[in-house]
Amino acid sequence: MTAFNSAPSASTPKATNRASIQVVTPPSEPVARRLTRTPSISVPNLDRTQFGKDSELVLLIDQLKADLARSQQEVRRRLLLIQDDVLFHSTEKVAVEHSTRPTVYLSTTDEMQIARYLEEKLESAMHDAKRAEVRALELVVATIGKVGPH
Repeated sequence: MTAFNSAPSASTPKATNRASIQVVTPPSEPVARRLTRTPSISVPNLDRTQFGKDSELVLLIDQLKADLARSQQEVRRRLLLIQDDVLFHSTEKVAVEHSTRPTVYLSTTDEMQIARYLEEKLESAMHDAKRAEVRALELVVATIGKVGPH
């Protein structure tokens, strides 16, 4: 349970106060149990155990990793869509080859334009994902820099 700007009472379990957010947890519940999500990627030089006492920072790191995972899933989804488009157009080409010769020539030109467009879409998606990954890692580094060693 998280409470904003509240003081711990005698009836509440152990409370850890950080900035203006207070995280209240039962004394018997370890940090690992509260944070059931596993990280989606491995961030170099980042040991989660060093932030065991600072659950807000661990949650922020997990959130950044989840954002990164979502952007990577979006890239994978777009790759699959592009692959499906390419397969669809290649089967279209086979159907066109059974028709007249000039149509096949026009289809090949159209197919090259479509392939170029799909490749640009893929590059754009990969660039967006890379930008999101870099931003997430910058935020993690900035957050670690603000907290510093205890």
